[in-house]
Amino acid sequence: MRYIHLVGDALISYLHIKIKSDKMTGFEETMQSTKLLMYELFSNAVRHSPDKKVDIIFDFTLNFLAINIETEGPEFVIRPKNDEGAAYHYPYKDTILGANFPVYQDNDEEVICHVVNDSCLEFCRQPAVRKGADEVEVPDHFGMLFLTSICNDVKYIRTKAGVNIFSVKKHFPNEAVK
Repeated sequence: MRYIHLVGDALISYLHIKIKSDKMTGFEETMQSTKLLMYELFSNAVRHSPDKKVDIIFDFTLNFLAINIETEGPEFVIRPKNDEGAAYHYPYKDTILGANFPVYQDNDEEVICHVVNDSCLEFCRQPAVRKGADEVEVPDHFGMLFLTSICNDVKYIRTKAGVNIFSVKKHFPNEAVK
């Protein structure tokens, strides 16, 4: 975790090259939330991977920033909120392919997981459909609420070689891109 500020600062320096700050409303707030995004991705990779190596790949194409965080080790286990006690592991079974289920819920918002195929999950945030009781502890997959609040696209991919890839995309206004 000692490199967490380095990766956040590197991303912000990169974005200063790609974005025209004077052409974007809320530029400083966007840079701060993007730095927090990098902190969340990096800290999860370090915390949940036994490997000492974390590959961080970021790219700016057209008007979006793409970040991939790659680690080796155990897969991301998904726990649906509408089926307490269930836990889905890679490779995802045929019985849940194409399924959508909440992985995070609070009284205002929820994060929905879509099982794309046996190795890929997509996540999106939406207003809460079901109102539940307030949580006392930070619930499972709280980080997904944060990621889906800041990013336009959030995916998890598990490769057959055992690599975990968290992939996010954040869109920027066309007029702000250099």
